[in-house]
Order: sequence, then C-alpha cells, then structure tokens
Amino acid sequence: MRRVALGLCKWLALLSVLYAQTGGVLERLQRYQQQYDEWASQHTFFWQIVYSESNNLAAVEQELTSRRETGHFRILTPPSMSVVAHLTIARTPELSMVVLKHVSGDWFPGYSKVLRIYRGRDWLSVDGGEAGGVDTEQISQTVYIIPLPQGKHILLDSLSFAPTLHPAFFAGTSPFEPAFKCIPRPEWLLDKATDSQIILKQLFENGAAEKGGYYLILHPEGWVQEFQVRPNPTTIQSRITVLKTQRHGNFVVPSEVLAEFRWKNFSQARLVARLVRLEKTGTVKVEHPIGAHVSDYRLTNPDQWCTDGAGKVVNYIWKGQLPTLTELEQRYQAASPPAGIPIPPARQGRWWLYLPGILLVVAGAYLWWRSKRVTKMG
Repeated sequence: MRRVALGLCKWLALLSVLYAQTGGVLERLQRYQQQYDEWASQHTFFWQIVYSESNNLAAVEQELTSRRETGHFRILTPPSMSVVAHLTIARTPELSMVVLKHVSGDWFPGYSKVLRIYRGRDWLSVDGGEAGGVDTEQISQTVYIIPLPQGKHILLDSLSFAPTLHPAFFAGTSPFEPAFKCIPRPEWLLDKATDSQIILKQLFENGAAEKGGYYLILHPEGWVQEFQVRPNPTTIQSRITVLKTQRHGNFVVPSEVLAEFRWKNFSQARLVARLVRLEKTGTVKVEHPIGAHVSDYRLTNPDQWCTDGAGKVVNYIWKGQLPTLTELEQRYQAASPPAGIPIPPARQGRWWLYLPGILLVVAGAYLWWRSKRVTKMG
C-alpha cells in the first residue's frame, strides 16, 4: 500500500511539473506576442503580393448542380489567373487600414483595382465591389459596415480571394487574439515542443480530434513560423509559412511569406508576399470611394450578424465621413432607403461568385459560417 501511495505521489508530481512547463511555455509565448502586437500596432507594413490560382470549373458546376443551386450563382472566375498587387496594412490602436492595389496581371471581376478595409474598435468597413441597382441598370460601388466587437485584430479575412490569411504573419497581430470574423478567441493547446519549434493546436467541433483544427508553429523565442488549417488530422487545406525574417529591435518580423490554399478538387492557390517597407504609421482616415452606396449594420447585435448576416441596416451614400451611432439610429427611424440604391453583393438573390474566395477556399469554422450565410440568403 505504501509503495502504491509513493508511486501515486511521483505520478502526481510529474503531472504537476509537466503542467507547469506547459503553462510556462504558453505564458512566455503570449507575453512575447502581446509586446510585439503593441509595437506593431503603431507601424505600417508594405507588402508586394504575387498571387496565382487555378480552378476546376467543371467540378464546381457539377457541385452546384448536385446541390440544385445553379440558378443562384453566376460563375465569373476564369480557369486560372495571376495577380501582382501591393498590400498596405497601416495599424494604429484606434483605427487600422488595409489597402489592396492592383499592379499587373488579372483581377477579380466586379471589384475596383483599389480595395479598402478599415477596422475600428467595434466595426469593420469593406469596399464591397460593384452591384446593380434595385430599379436601374446602373452599376455602383458598394461599401458594407458590420459590427465586430471581439477585437482589433480582424484585418484580412475580408480579402475574398484569400480568406484564411492570418494577420499575425502580415500585420504583427497576436495569434492569441481573434483573427477571423465571428470566430471566438482561440484556445491554443500545446501539441509538441522541440529546441527549434513549438506547435500549438486548436481542434474544431468542441475538441473532436477527427475533425481537424488549426495548428500554429512558433519559434521558441515567440515569433510565428507557420499556420495550418486541417479539415482532418492528415489533410492540410491551407498553410502560411514564413520563409524569411527581419529583426527590428527586440522583435522578429516576417519579411517573406508563402500562403497555399487548396479546396478539394475545385481550386488551388498560391500567394507569395515580400515585405517592401516597414515604418511608423501616420494619420489613418476612412476613405471609401465618394458616392459609394453604403449598407451600415452597426445598429445590429453582433451575435445576430454572426448568426445570419442580417439585422438593422441603414443605407446611405458615402460622403467622406462615418455617421455616429446616434446619427445612424436617427436615419434608421426616419427610414426609407434612397431610390435606386444597389443591393450590396452579400444581399443579392443572384450572387457574383468568386472562386476560391467565397465557395472554394474555405477553412474550418470560417467556412462553416460563410456557407451558413449562403444557405440563408440564397
């Protein structure tokens, strides 16, 4: 009995040591990332992007036919495309800006060659592309503004051609904070630790290992090295890998990043980003195209928006300034939309479908949320 008790004590002691080590590793990584995030939140990252994709349109058509959804979509994506663009991410603690600007090659039909995204403390505004009017054939630029209270780090997943770009690799955000719309704060678990890397994981479906999950690989000193989305434990659907780094003071910054995406046999894409310049951020202002038609959902409960993409919406013409919530409520009470205002792309009965952005490059819970919205709106 004594021997059993002694063995049990040793086992419990070992468990406590392992738990302490695990907690210590995660705390150290979080501390580094928090400090790096604070530093990066005052800087602007200038990237050159080279993006290419190939799409199996026959497989897509077959999939839509099997789901009886061909009447709801018009596929505009070509079989393949190649794009060179500049990506600028200007961060401040109060307001951040993302600008994607076409340089050469193909582009996404229906979208301006300059795409802007702005992230306030509790909202996100996005250039929504072109849309047709309700009672006119006129094509107009659109902007949509949505409520997102769960953190300032959601910056890149509105780039529809690559929705699983993790901002930790491109904008210095902490991977311990929410990175994608309507996805909760990640709860990383230590999967494996070596002298050269630490692997963290977060499983889908309430911890069901057979469903796969997110995997994050960091250097033992704390900086990100790789991010994976696995629909199951053996299949990597998307991967972001740091190829080169630069040291700025106490921090290591990714300077060349490879992102790869694959969705079944429908589509595959590759993105190479090179950091051209990194500097202190100046003044950031919200500058959507003057005259664009805005659908503003900031009066909507964020949980409702994340559930069905609907709620209180105020439509107006962008004149260069974001209305306050009080002004928005007054407009909503007054409320009839301006005549001829276009229906934004996310609300139209017939979608302009981009592959792989909306249908084909879907990852984990983000895909589930997007597909749920398509089902309810389609």
